[in-house]
Amino acid sequence: MTVTSNNGPGSDVQVATDLIAVVIDGVEMQVPKGTLVIRAAEQLGIEVPRFCDHPLLDPVAACRACLIEVEGMPKPQPA
Repeated sequence: MTVTSNNGPGSDVQVATDLIAVVIDGVEMQVPKGTLVIRAAEQLGIEVPRFCDHPLLDPVAACRACLIEVEGMPKPQPA
């Protein structure tokens, strides 16, 4: 997969994106490596509860409302 970034007229840049497979509620999907689980869930129409999350801010995970079960992890993780 490639992502096109437009940084102004005549400056389209294509960047290769590594995709990974994730399974959320039994649905497998491909997302760019580094995608937050909460963003992948949104793409599937799954609402993950949250108070401290905003797409324009860096992840904080301070409120802990977005805790999810991740296979192979010993305790819930922030989405």
